[in-house]
Amino acid sequence: MRSASTRIVQLVPVVLVCVPVAQASTGVRSVPMGTIVQATRANHEIDAEAEGTTLFDGDTLPINGESSLLARLGKSQMYLELNSSVILHHLPKGFSISLTSGTVRIDTGPGETFEAMADGIAIRPVGDAPVLTTITRVSDREINMTSHKDTLRVFMADQVDMIQEGHSYRLDVRPVDSLGAANDGQKPKAPGRNYFTIVMIAGVSVGAGIAAWRALVSPCKP
Repeated sequence: MRSASTRIVQLVPVVLVCVPVAQASTGVRSVPMGTIVQATRANHEIDAEAEGTTLFDGDTLPINGESSLLARLGKSQMYLELNSSVILHHLPKGFSISLTSGTVRIDTGPGETFEAMADGIAIRPVGDAPVLTTITRVSDREINMTSHKDTLRVFMADQVDMIQEGHSYRLDVRPVDSLGAANDGQKPKAPGRNYFTIVMIAGVSVGAGIAAWRALVSPCKP
C-alpha cells in the first residue's frame, strides 16, 4: 500500500538521512485514516498512481496536483470535486476536514461522525445517524451546502443554526465592527468576531441527491 507522502533516502558519510517531501502540517503521520479509492485527473484520465494511496492525519488532498477523488475513511466516504482541496484530520469516531477550496461530498457510515471547517464555520451532524451532504466553499465569505440526508448543525463562536434535510442553504460570513454592531442591522454581537447569516436558496430532491451519490460510489460500498 502506498503512502500519501514520498520519502527520499540520501546516503551521507556515517548518517542515513530520510527527508520527507510532503510532510503533514502536524509533523506527525502516525494515524492512518483510509485510502483513495478512485482519482481522476482534469483531462478525465484515471490517476492510477494515486489510487490505493493510504491517507494519514494531516494530509492535504488531492495528493497529485489537480484531480477529483473518492476516498474511503472507515465506514464513511468522501468525494472531492475537481479544483477542490481539503486538509484531513482524525477524530475518535470519524474524521474532520478543513475545506480550503471547491466542493466536497460526505457520506458517513453508521456510528461515525465528521466535522467540516470552512471560513470559520464548523459543520457537524446533529446525532450519530448516517449523513449525506454537499459543501461548497464559494469564497472566503460564502459557503453553499445541501443536506441530502439527516439534519446538520452549523457553528461560529456562540452562534448555532440548523441545516434541515432536503434543503440547500447559503451561509454568508459577516464582520462585526469595533462597537459590536453587526453590519446588517442585526442585534449587537461580540466585538472583533465574525458571524454568519443563513438563507435557504433552493429545495432539493432528497431521493435524487442520494441516488446520484449512490450511483457514484456503489462500486466501493460494501
